[in-house]
Amino acid sequence: MIRNIHRILLPMVAVLAILLGACGKDSLEPRTEKQLDLDDLKSVELLRSLMDGAYKHMANDAYYGMTMMPLGEVRADNCLANQSTLAFADINAGNIVSDDSRLQFLWENIYRTISNANAVIARESATLEGDAAEQKHIVGEAYGIRALAHFDLLRLFGAEHVTGADAGIPYVSSYPVKDPTPPRTPVAQIKEKLYSDLQAAARLMAPEQATKDKMNYYAAHHLLARVALWFNDYNTVLKSLDEVDKGFFTIMPKDQYVESWRKKLNPNSIFELSITAVSSNTFSSISEIYNGSLFGDVAATREVSQIFDAGDVRGTTAMIDINQGLQMTKGHLLWFLANVGKYPDHVNHLDNLVLMRYEEAVLMRAEALYRLNRNAEALNVLNTITSERGAAPHAAIDEDVILLERRRELCFEGFRFDDLARFHRDVPKCFTPMGILKANPKYGDKLMALPIPLMELQANASLKQNPGY
Repeated sequence: MIRNIHRILLPMVAVLAILLGACGKDSLEPRTEKQLDLDDLKSVELLRSLMDGAYKHMANDAYYGMTMMPLGEVRADNCLANQSTLAFADINAGNIVSDDSRLQFLWENIYRTISNANAVIARESATLEGDAAEQKHIVGEAYGIRALAHFDLLRLFGAEHVTGADAGIPYVSSYPVKDPTPPRTPVAQIKEKLYSDLQAAARLMAPEQATKDKMNYYAAHHLLARVALWFNDYNTVLKSLDEVDKGFFTIMPKDQYVESWRKKLNPNSIFELSITAVSSNTFSSISEIYNGSLFGDVAATREVSQIFDAGDVRGTTAMIDINQGLQMTKGHLLWFLANVGKYPDHVNHLDNLVLMRYEEAVLMRAEALYRLNRNAEALNVLNTITSERGAAPHAAIDEDVILLERRRELCFEGFRFDDLARFHRDVPKCFTPMGILKANPKYGDKLMALPIPLMELQANASLKQNPGY
């Protein structure tokens, strides 16, 4: 299947070559030039290098580095493509096609991440040179990252929220791959596999070994809560978040909120991908796509700028304002409102990619409590966010209030489209720079799922396309 599902790209180390694959000139059948011989992984040091390769794939501009989070915003009502370089333009217009190269590269990088993780997990029981406790921890990281990557695939390409469809994605959990052309794994089985992987991750990683720039014990429980929320398993959400709370994370106070986005490893951070001068994607970065003067394609909508109370730090011009650099370089464009506060470093492109932070954990707890009819507790938890943002406290709680507070707190971080899908909501109407309604889908529409990339369908006859594409 997928041409890259059984290939791994590694950091350059002496004994591990970069592993590449290619399709034949006259055929799209998957072909591998070289695969990793697991017997060559004889030390914990090399196992760490292999795991670091997974993080590198995640930080690539075709995955979290520039694509993943903006997709969750442009597909909804927080952002629009302003035509600066035509990035996300087709997605913005609802003209999504299966041969979109951005989706192909995204699919490939997610499965490369999975492939690295699978190779690490394959050495779980091996006797390696080095610290056995560190080996155990690295394998735990791999289980957690494998779950995160598959959950990302499910949210992007799974068709749970398309009328008449119930299609998952291929859940690949072996290296070397046993079936190079796997079919879609049913959603119910994906849930079981996600739970199993995350439970293994938490079991193998000790809380005292947690480092925020890698998958860790608390991140595994946080992700389990996120997955359980997706599947409406609210007791598991609360149980998992009880473990997260043992990590002593805090809500970022109002007076530190803006500046926190310019720092790394904040007290509210649970897991973030580390970006350094060596690993930076330079101009192909999330900061450049949101608020740079060369790209700046993903603009904020007028609607998202109007959801904040007076005094709410999240709605100030330090967070949402005119992209002045883009206005100077591309004044012919019609729309310059932008996310200027989150991932602001469009000069050096060194913002860490925050994938899990404590405020999301608080919002998940409030939602789970509400679903379990514990409304007073839910409201109290939800208002711990508003009190640290300068927003008016909510007097009552319901679905609309939960969605609003999640939108306020998590805007531009990739959650909006999935939140609307989870709540079975249509994507609300919003306007393009030209004053016309953006092509936002209704719940159940084919656009509630992305198309499986065409090249993957051609390489794998067992893989079926989503409805409508």
